[in-house]
Amino acid sequence: MMTDIELAPAYSMPLTALASFPRSGNTWSRFLLQVATKYYTSTVFWETEGKNEVSRRVLKGGVENYTLQKGVCIKTHFFEEEHIASFDNGAILLIRNPYHSLISEFMRVYSRLRNVSEPEVIQFLREKDRRWTKEFHQRFQNWRNTALNWINHCKRLMIVFYEDLAENPVRELTRMVAFLGQPIQPRRIQCAVHNYKPMNSSQHKSRMDFDPYTPEMYKQLDAFIAEVNETLIRKNARPLPTYKKYYLPDA
Repeated sequence: MMTDIELAPAYSMPLTALASFPRSGNTWSRFLLQVATKYYTSTVFWETEGKNEVSRRVLKGGVENYTLQKGVCIKTHFFEEEHIASFDNGAILLIRNPYHSLISEFMRVYSRLRNVSEPEVIQFLREKDRRWTKEFHQRFQNWRNTALNWINHCKRLMIVFYEDLAENPVRELTRMVAFLGQPIQPRRIQCAVHNYKPMNSSQHKSRMDFDPYTPEMYKQLDAFIAEVNETLIRKNARPLPTYKKYYLPDA
């Protein structure tokens, strides 16, 4: 089941997004869905992903133009209305606690893209460096906009909370496969869950022994969380899980 995954014939798959803010379980979900459905996934970042050796080996749908419609779903982090409308079969929206996804994204941007050593990046966070508290602020807004725009403007939407996927991957993966219009194959779903575990703390860089957030940052994020939650309730959707603060010292 791990070796029989294939690309669908060109133009045979509807355009279905797998949308999220970065570091919210998108790549992990792609691995799960590929095994569960037997089809590779695609990405709007196909030109970049095609240069990645791991992607060329295990995310083969991500190295071809996603508009060829060979993938069972399409990874995206974009949230503009026109982009949302281009997915005529709707989207699966992954939402993760922003206190965790933002730290993980900061680590990714500075350590992987800007070649800053991991200890230095952690020091930025510990010292509340302006690179974190000021220059990264737009990413906070992007977490909000990703959720709200997809919720408000996608005509066919299924929401998956990262925390639910980590806690009950069989149930949530089954939901996603059904939404994608693929047959439910319990053995494939069990195989996917067995082989691809959720990102642990060392991989996602989202656990530290200090609180990296300032009171102002907490105020802003709490307001964004409340706004997204109120929108979900207004749409008669499931509310967000209870998002705990990033660092809670032992009592």
